[in-house]
Amino acid sequence: MHAVRVEKAKRIIEHDASGIDDVAYQVGYEDPTFFRHLFKREVGLTPVAYSRKFSSILIDPAQAKAAP
Repeated sequence: MHAVRVEKAKRIIEHDASGIDDVAYQVGYEDPTFFRHLFKREVGLTPVAYSRKFSSILIDPAQAKAAP
């Protein structure tokens, strides 16, 4: 059951800018701290690190060049 929720959380994190606590609630966890520990155990990254990994991929290359 946890694996299904973690996979759903990964998809939400990859495509949405929701906060990690919101993601935890969306996939059915009432305790965001438990969710963070579970996510790290299952994925090998914290939810925030996972989010950063995908945010760098989703940045528009034209915007990245324009940034100082």
